[in-house]
Amino acid sequence: MSRSKSCQRSGRHPSLYASLSSTEQAAVRAARAAYNQRNPSAPYYEDEEFYQQVYRAGGWFA
Repeated sequence: MSRSKSCQRSGRHPSLYASLSSTEQAAVRAARAAYNQRNPSAPYYEDEEFYQQVYRAGGWFA
């Protein structure tokens, strides 16, 4: 069974962040660090959460 089918059956979705290249992941981590410096009252601790809610949704760039 393919990963996508097993994820569909279990209700889980594959990580979007994990599917990025190492260069893209480094860019997301840098953007998260910059975001957290500019927004200390609402920091993001998880790369996946930051990627989906801020970086991917709003085009945040460091």
